[in-house]
Amino acid sequence: MAASYRDSIFLPADGLKPSDASFAQGNAIILRLARVLLPKRLQGLRNTGLHTSAPYGFMPCTARTGANSYVEPMIRCLFVALSFVTLTLVLLPFQLISMVFKLPMQRSIPYIYHRILCRLLGVRIREIGKRSPDFPLLIVANHASWLDIVVITALTPAVFVAKKEVAGWPVFGWLAKLQRTVFIDRERRHRTGAATQEIAERLLGGDAVVLFAEGTSSDGNRILPFRSALIGAVHHAIGNSTHHDRVTVQPMSLAYVNLNGLPMGRALRSRVAWYGDADLIPHLLGVCATGAIDVTVSWGEPISYDMNADRKDIARIAEHAVRTMTARGRHMAEAETRQTDQTLTEPPVAAAT
Repeated sequence: MAASYRDSIFLPADGLKPSDASFAQGNAIILRLARVLLPKRLQGLRNTGLHTSAPYGFMPCTARTGANSYVEPMIRCLFVALSFVTLTLVLLPFQLISMVFKLPMQRSIPYIYHRILCRLLGVRIREIGKRSPDFPLLIVANHASWLDIVVITALTPAVFVAKKEVAGWPVFGWLAKLQRTVFIDRERRHRTGAATQEIAERLLGGDAVVLFAEGTSSDGNRILPFRSALIGAVHHAIGNSTHHDRVTVQPMSLAYVNLNGLPMGRALRSRVAWYGDADLIPHLLGVCATGAIDVTVSWGEPISYDMNADRKDIARIAEHAVRTMTARGRHMAEAETRQTDQTLTEPPVAAAT
């Protein structure tokens, strides 16, 4: 399937890299702000790069030269934080009112919100394929980072399924509730039926529901086995509906491919992936300081299932599709990088006399 490109937060068709003029201009503005806002003793610090093992992702890097310093990522994080707070406060009243009165805006406001967040964070999305227009729709995706939620919602209005602990997180749990997230208790197997019932209600209510079928986030380099328990929501949705006898399941792949214009190999991918015991705030600040992340989102073939479908078969088919699309997205990005490098290194052709 051909890739499609979606406005300014998405990769343009000519394949511009983060080192292009627009990014250079943005960095220049950041440096000017730094010289005005920060004390002189901070302006003379050595250049820095992003490093996940350093506090808040900042660590001296000898690869850069010039006048840049710790100032640039600090200013970038400050700008993103202030913009995030302003954006949230502006849209919050509208979302609360929409949720109370069950207005259609309760789906579109998070969509607009996350599109703006992608732009603030420097996330550029290449979309391959398209979301199925059919409802009820269950989207089954891989999971590598909190950033997945921002990326997916920037593409389509959707609600997510998350572990119940997320609901108690400061700020982020509150934002998840505003997006009408379904919280489940993974530790208590006997609660699975109640969780799938709630997911089914969202499906029948007209929401596209995103299920991270791995059950947890991975390191971004591999796809974990898909769990089938919550896919049982398909059967609940069909059993509870008087209007639908089938539910569409569509696999989705997210592949983070470039970081600041460089191919994101196994080592760099861990800077975007948030998994294991990694602390959220340092990781969040590290992503904010990075400035340019390219991600390929691939939509798989939607399949319509009836009441007789086996949830384990659904999980197996979706897992295979996601693995295939993720590998293809990475190979595509690597091929484009090699082609760009060859173009840059080729000597100019002499004009005919």
